[in-house]
Amino acid sequence: MEEKVEKILDEMGIPLNIKGYRYLIKAVIILNNNKAISQFDIYNKIAQEENTTAYRVERAIRYTYENKQKYFREYLKLNCRINNSILIKVILREIEKDSRN
Repeated sequence: MEEKVEKILDEMGIPLNIKGYRYLIKAVIILNNNKAISQFDIYNKIAQEENTTAYRVERAIRYTYENKQKYFREYLKLNCRINNSILIKVILREIEKDSRN
């Protein structure tokens, strides 16, 4: 699962040297394991693992795309503004779609 998320993030052009890259991978894996989990709980789980705060996790993920909204909307074929929740769910959707093919 981790390799699939990395592949998508690399294709999206997210630099692997930023914290948000690692946090996005963890967030997608957490959501895959528990589809009913809240966004806040995802941030808290990652924060506990990474010895940081949920706010910093949220901010690091947001940093990965905030200056590239237009590019990511085109890449992900979305008509809405991207936020963390949408990004995580769309990445998971892409992985699930690839798994079916």
